[in-house]
Amino acid sequence: MLSAIPTEIELESLLSPEVFSAWESLTKFIQQNYTVDVLWDIGRKAGVYECKFRKSGKTLCAFYAREHSFGVMIIFGVAERKKFEEGR
Repeated sequence: MLSAIPTEIELESLLSPEVFSAWESLTKFIQQNYTVDVLWDIGRKAGVYECKFRKSGKTLCAFYAREHSFGVMIIFGVAERKKFEEGR
């Protein structure tokens, strides 16, 4: 667990201004449209920081901040996965 949540300045410095803009747009969209808990941790192999969005104790997605980039992991439930597989 992180001792302190990274500041916007720290994230922008790590990601770069252009990438931080995309990070900020996506994370703000999630927070404005969903009632979620935000949990920060170290990213381990996936990145420097991990930012998880959870609802009702389940992780919906996680963002991984890396140097000059970030990754996103979206968690599908059984029904969502079935819809995805059928549409594929």
